[in-house]
Amino acid sequence: MISRQLSDDAEARIAALGRYGILDTPAEPEFDRITALAARLFRVPTVAIVLFAAQRCWSKSRYGMPLPPAPRAVTFSNVAITTPDVLVIGDAARA
Repeated sequence: MISRQLSDDAEARIAALGRYGILDTPAEPEFDRITALAARLFRVPTVAIVLFAAQRCWSKSRYGMPLPPAPRAVTFSNVAITTPDVLVIGDAARA
């Protein structure tokens, strides 16, 4: 299990998600264009825009992969958002 503590500003970010009303909304072409553009610019096969609620991660847009909602504590995204260092995962299937 991958588990990290929430950052000091996590409550404020989670409250902002509530105000924006974006969690659990359908896909939107504007976000999908961003992920497709990022994949082309960085020459990577997969890109996702992931939003973090208190206990789960949810992808607003994804390119090149399915990404169902997941408990926050078991995701690579949770590690990425809770560490000050750059996170590089060479092969997620082997991690």
